Amino acid sequence: MSRLLRSVMFAVMCGLVLAGPVGGPSQAGATGRTAQVTQVQDASAGWSSARTAKHKKHHKKKHRKHRKHKRHAVSSASRCWPGNPSLGASRLQGAVLFRWGATSCTTRYRVHLSPAWYGEWPGTPWYTPWTSYTARSQMWRVPSYPHAHDAMMAVAYANPIFARLEANNARNAGRTATHVSRWIPQWAAAPIPKAGDPIRFGSYNVMLYPTGTRAGVVARNIGGHGLTMVALQEARQSTASSVVSYLNKLYPGTWDYVRASGATVSTPGQQIVYRKDKFSLSRSGVMNLYNYKDPSNRVVAPWAAFRTNRGGSYGTTFYVTSQHFAGTAHSSLTQNGRTGQAAAVVIKYMKSLTSAPVIVAGDLRYGREPWGERAGYVPAQPTFVRNGYYDAMASRSMHGQNYSVVNAVGGKPSARQRPNPAGLGARSDHILLRGFTGSKTYVNQVNWSFNGMVPSDHNLIYSDIAIPY
Repeated sequence: MSRLLRSVMFAVMCGLVLAGPVGGPSQAGATGRTAQVTQVQDASAGWSSARTAKHKKHHKKKHRKHRKHKRHAVSSASRCWPGNPSLGASRLQGAVLFRWGATSCTTRYRVHLSPAWYGEWPGTPWYTPWTSYTARSQMWRVPSYPHAHDAMMAVAYANPIFARLEANNARNAGRTATHVSRWIPQWAAAPIPKAGDPIRFGSYNVMLYPTGTRAGVVARNIGGHGLTMVALQEARQSTASSVVSYLNKLYPGTWDYVRASGATVSTPGQQIVYRKDKFSLSRSGVMNLYNYKDPSNRVVAPWAAFRTNRGGSYGTTFYVTSQHFAGTAHSSLTQNGRTGQAAAVVIKYMKSLTSAPVIVAGDLRYGREPWGERAGYVPAQPTFVRNGYYDAMASRSMHGQNYSVVNAVGGKPSARQRPNPAGLGARSDHILLRGFTGSKTYVNQVNWSFNGMVPSDHNLIYSDIAIPY
């Protein structure tokens, strides 16, 4: 028994030793795992802190770089100069639409306006309002009707608007950062003519009363371009007779000239030739008017009343006068005053003569030059326009308007005319209409010759118009 008891007790003692204290091994394992988790958490926290610090550092660096780029951009904008702008323009009814493309280093645009080429109109410069840098067009309306001090830009004057584009960098703090385009001319669109009987009407200063061969070349210029009526200047009855003779030989239709009541073979020095198969002459006469600003040069010119011939019926009566104002002044300004007064007496005479439609055509001398408008020195053409006349060059389509009407090579081998770099040629010859609405076409017949002969020192000008029904 004792041996059995001792064995049992020995076994129990061994089990207690093997088992160890209650919970011992479990607590030890938990403590190890806790320490491991704590270490991982501590590492994660370190990594997170490192990432945060790195992100803050990167963001701070990026922000510094952005501020530096912004400062560089602002600094560049405050120093840079706009590129060279380019301006285009198109015709609108009673207005002009200007267009342009983007220009570098530009914060705003505006258009400079002038009634004279290269901005030579005197007085305060004209500008449109500034636009934003995103703008690509701007419209400008001409005066709606002719009147004093309108800069002669209403449609009826047939004068263009001269314009150039200014590209500006308003951020440049040092200087006015501006570039401008070249000057360009553009006309507002002319009205659509009212329906009526067609007439291709011309005005032609034929130079020093030609007859014979030169009169024949004049006739070829007229007939070859399909005119049906022409006002001639520097032409006596002998000139008109010679021109008509050639026209009847060379071209279809029956031509004649007006033997104005009161005229002689040598005076007045202007004539009217027309197609008898197209128009019927009803009456005629000669005006002989005193010009108080130029008493030594009276206004002497023929006038005639016509009706369109419709083959058995007749259209509206209209009047025509051929004018040549004297060119004897010592200065352009004085000349403007004298021709303006000559226009005033013609206007008064034709108003008293008839209320029917009127065509005044001829060499009226000078134009808007010298630029500007001084009381008592307004030239002939704007004087007519401000009294209800319409310049036929203000047409739906224009040809040769960028050339002078004077070629200065009459009778000599052709020396070709060149276009005026301003885009508008000087004009002394005009076709002016009262009681008409617009014209279809206008042509300045530039660089025309026949067998090497230029028949006159002036070009033939003509326009397609309609005699109102």
